[in-house]
Amino acid sequence: MVAVSIVKSGTKMLLRPDATIGSKGKLPFRYYEKDGKLFFWRDENYILTEDALAVYRRYNVLQEDPDNKIGMPDPVIDDKQKGADYFFCKDNLAIYKRVISSVAVGQYTPPALKCKSK
Repeated sequence: MVAVSIVKSGTKMLLRPDATIGSKGKLPFRYYEKDGKLFFWRDENYILTEDALAVYRRYNVLQEDPDNKIGMPDPVIDDKQKGADYFFCKDNLAIYKRVISSVAVGQYTPPALKCKSK
């Protein structure tokens, strides 16, 4: 089973000096815009692009750290905020269940899926 969580995040991404165009692993590099909302995720196979930085700046999701002194970005935590957790069969992503919850994946029993094993 594969789990994917979609939650609203108020925490910004830390923009350090080593997060340069073409670098890997410094910021989430994949993003998708839909209906004025930004979805982003980390993918180590992609490099940071000028387009991605421009989008992150436009949505104001970056916290500058030019001196590399901030350990973590300023957290914004809302324990009441609900998100959508999707549970997929590894061999067939068309088989899935969605759970709406304010509890993190791994902190509750996932739903049962009828996945066909090979």
